[in-house]
Amino acid sequence: MSLEHGASASRKNLRVSKNLWAVFVFSGLMVIGYFDYLTGNQLMLSVFYLLPISLAALKIGTFSALITAVVSAGVESVVNIWAGGFYGSSVLVHLWNTGILLGIYIYIAVLVSSLRKAHTREREGARKDYLTGINNFQGFKELAEREIERSRRYGTVLSAAYIDCDNFKDVNDTLGHDAGSRVLRVIGVTIRKHIRATDIAARVGGDEFVILLTDIDHDMSVGFVEKMRNLLLQEMKRNNWNITFSIGMASFSRPPVSVEEILKKSDTLMYDVKRETKDAMKHEVV
Repeated sequence: MSLEHGASASRKNLRVSKNLWAVFVFSGLMVIGYFDYLTGNQLMLSVFYLLPISLAALKIGTFSALITAVVSAGVESVVNIWAGGFYGSSVLVHLWNTGILLGIYIYIAVLVSSLRKAHTREREGARKDYLTGINNFQGFKELAEREIERSRRYGTVLSAAYIDCDNFKDVNDTLGHDAGSRVLRVIGVTIRKHIRATDIAARVGGDEFVILLTDIDHDMSVGFVEKMRNLLLQEMKRNNWNITFSIGMASFSRPPVSVEEILKKSDTLMYDVKRETKDAMKHEVV
């Protein structure tokens, strides 16, 4: 199975999930309205209409939550007309109370949607490296675990490149930590700009990065990482930073057992380069 097909399947599953939630929300709203009608509007059930609105905001999206809010206010308004509610038959009173309900329901829809988005941003932020904008170790671990499972299921090929910055300490010592931070940001931006959407990049140490290449054969992955190394070297030269890159690259002939295996194999190869020559790449199929 290709990554494009896998991504398409994921989007399709997400659409199916949202459609199922929409059916559930609408059904729940109708049940609440029908129960409201059966009780003759004698019970205060407005709070129960907040349940489908909140579910729509959490599981489907803001637009669906707003639609649910409008429909909820409409259902409750119609029920009140049938039951002779809203404190009499005055049209103005009826419209006033319907407007108040609609305002409250829309407010709840927007509030819950905003809370959901804030929670999503917080979760994503906890998985991103604040300096480079790519994944941190936790983010890499979670995404890599999914790719390992996909590799087991569909037989996709994985390769990992562990990148260490040679002479990074010298830059920090001679130019200062601000310069070191700029180096790391440039590396992160360069990697993020040139990897495929399906690859996973992360900063996993002070000056250490890893790229997990998915669904690409071993020879092509080597060429890809060599190209990435040259692009990084060009950026270092452009900024007059005396930094090169030692890269250990492990291609897996079978699905790795764990994320730790991915990192250990590629990290070991990287340290071989550091001990032998620096400024080079070592690749093995494991």
